[in-house]
Amino acid sequence: MGGTWQSLALWSVLLAATAAGAAWAEQVIDPGVEKLARAWAEPAGGGEWVSVVGSARDSGTDVSFYLVNLTTGRYRLFPAGNAAVVSADGSRAVSVTASPFGGKEIVVEAIDLKGGATASLDLGEWPEGVALSADGRRLAVVSRGICSVLELPSLRSLASARVPSGRWAYEPLFVTPELVRLHPRRAARRTGDTGLVPQALEDPVAAEMDVAKKTVATLATYPLSTIPVAPRKDRGVDTGPFFHLLPSPDLSRVLVLGFGTAHAVRLLDAASGRVLASVDGSEETGRPMGYFLADGRAVVSEPRPGDLRLALFDPDGSRAATVPLPAGTKHVRFGYEPAKGLLAVGLARDLTAEKRDWFLVHLDSGRLDPLSAEAVWRTPWFDAASVPAPGTPASRLAHETGSLRLVLYDPATGAQTPITRGRAAGK
Repeated sequence: MGGTWQSLALWSVLLAATAAGAAWAEQVIDPGVEKLARAWAEPAGGGEWVSVVGSARDSGTDVSFYLVNLTTGRYRLFPAGNAAVVSADGSRAVSVTASPFGGKEIVVEAIDLKGGATASLDLGEWPEGVALSADGRRLAVVSRGICSVLELPSLRSLASARVPSGRWAYEPLFVTPELVRLHPRRAARRTGDTGLVPQALEDPVAAEMDVAKKTVATLATYPLSTIPVAPRKDRGVDTGPFFHLLPSPDLSRVLVLGFGTAHAVRLLDAASGRVLASVDGSEETGRPMGYFLADGRAVVSEPRPGDLRLALFDPDGSRAATVPLPAGTKHVRFGYEPAKGLLAVGLARDLTAEKRDWFLVHLDSGRLDPLSAEAVWRTPWFDAASVPAPGTPASRLAHETGSLRLVLYDPATGAQTPITRGRAAGK
């Protein structure tokens, strides 16, 4: 289980935008998950655990962070500025905590979810990536260009290695407890800012670290320099190309998502860098976007003049299906799979529109059924390897239309089981 937490960190900033100061930031505010008026959630592992950030105030101040088990109702509260992921077996969680107002203390905390014991690691900056092995007994952290693998709960160092390139932010991904993939996730600066930086393009290199042998071997070079890039337009900011690289759930393939002046998606073989499938757009037609389904297939929005369609690709890159979308559709937000064969999508005719019409796409037939809730949507900077299985609680997360309270949506009956209280209409 790998992890990056910029998505929840972004929502913490948005929810706290009207806060008057930082005095509350060091406090642990626990109104209870069920009392949150504004909330966002993302899968944290295993299909049952989710990270939730929210506020019990309609104003969005006093933000709280939780790790919630949607099956048992158990939750754990964390200090502000946090998000968490859970090992595949549900035995241990790892969290990253920092002050949302510029505090320098960054703590990675590993938590035994059954016994409650914790082990903490102090870092000097927000890590590029953190991962737990499937059994929760090993922790991998990439920080300051170094990947470290530690034993849990002792935090004994098992191995460390420098990532292949200083121009890319890497996240660690456990292939096995003894093998850690060093996956290039996005272009980065090494000056404390690991944000996206349009710059001279360098083909990223993936590698694998053998923990027992303490060796690193190059896996593949990913050919991003072959992707077409539109001429840069001077808009007062650097708008050159940048990319997110999303690993498939089984780590066998990579989806390359282009941003800035790159309007393209590429499906790559992770072990060789070979291009398996391509979808291109343009500034005129729009930008393609893609994600992996739980079964390993890739779904990509394919822009055409005036509208979009969905393209479904098998693991070998062959096109399995094409799904037409309503005429005039300009943008798609992808949700998860609330049942086998169903994918939640939010469609808009305007790229800047916040309000979207949500549908359930029948992947076998291409039929679209209206969805009576707003599904929790994916973001490319979150851990795309954490794709909950169809029908699990995390795959059925949604916001109730109007109140925007978090609910569990039942695609068979349309029933919505509340998780949070939401807020009054119009607030």
